[in-house]
Amino acid sequence: MVVTLAVVTIAVLVVVGAALYVVGAYNQVVFFAREADRAFANIDVSLQQRHDEIPRLVDTCRAYMAHENSVLDRVATLRTQIQEATDVEGKVVGENALAQLLARVFVLAEGYPELKANELFLRLQSRLTESENEIADRRELFNASVTAYNTLIESFPALVLAGLFRWRVRSTLSLGVAR
Repeated sequence: MVVTLAVVTIAVLVVVGAALYVVGAYNQVVFFAREADRAFANIDVSLQQRHDEIPRLVDTCRAYMAHENSVLDRVATLRTQIQEATDVEGKVVGENALAQLLARVFVLAEGYPELKANELFLRLQSRLTESENEIADRRELFNASVTAYNTLIESFPALVLAGLFRWRVRSTLSLGVAR
């Protein structure tokens, strides 16, 4: 009887310990996921300001860069896709691609002296650079939050829970527009 009571007690403690671990691990992953969401929401404000400048940049460049219309069209299309994205992952992937394209636009502008001298272009380039600096500051916190989340769900034994709850690795934001 004493042995049976000891076995039952140990079994109950193991079950309770496992349940407490699962609840704790679940709550920890939820915390890190919410931190990443919050960090992205802070970036999203700056991204929207940058998106508001893009149509003016495209229109200004289009007048000078007739041979580069495909790049400018792609910038406009990506901007629309990002604004229509409903999840953080879609926005992150789109923003990474948009940052590379904007960098390319600024590189292409180097070949157009009249465009480089255009006051509106210079003002837009300056505002986009300011926005990118602000985004870079916020991006660091976002990437750190995503890295902590990804590390947690890829570590054993949380890896097992990640599979059960269908938690997925998240993307980080790349470096952005070259200045």
